[in-house]
Amino acid sequence: MLEHLGHESNSVLLLPIPYDDFTRDLVKLLKTLLTGDGNIHSACCFDPEVQAQYDKRKDSWVDSIVADKFRIVIFLCLKSVDDIPQPIPDCVVYKLLERCQKQNPAPASHVLFLHVTDKVKDLQNKYHGIDIHIKHDKSYESFLKAILEGCGQDPDTESKILQRMLDSETSQDFFKHIGHQGT
Repeated sequence: MLEHLGHESNSVLLLPIPYDDFTRDLVKLLKTLLTGDGNIHSACCFDPEVQAQYDKRKDSWVDSIVADKFRIVIFLCLKSVDDIPQPIPDCVVYKLLERCQKQNPAPASHVLFLHVTDKVKDLQNKYHGIDIHIKHDKSYESFLKAILEGCGQDPDTESKILQRMLDSETSQDFFKHIGHQGT
């Protein structure tokens, strides 16, 4: 399980929208999957060390995240990202989302949006990044491939990690939590 994933500094930051007990549990499952089965360093916005870094430096911390080309920022969206409260709340998730708006320069970090909503609509939105809706065919596999690609892996030629992640008990638990079948 010690496969090398490109640069050792590759890491994932998981951000749920909205933040509640249910999305916290989903994010924890994804963190377990990425760290355990994918051997990818992962953190969540509600991890104490992440929150402490944000609280200490706020805007400069957000700037450092979006400027890090080895960072993968994942928004787990259980509601539309168009429903952002105004004014923007002072929290990690919404400050990073605000910075990813297309009116701002494109982030150097890899940005993914995994939409887990009942609505399957046109996912072209006003944010930089890749949009994937869980209800689309092979969406979960596409999501994991995008993460691996962000780590410098070619999931089509190096398929062991991808297959291990797809077949893992954690992935099955994730699907049970969201009430969805398939990959």
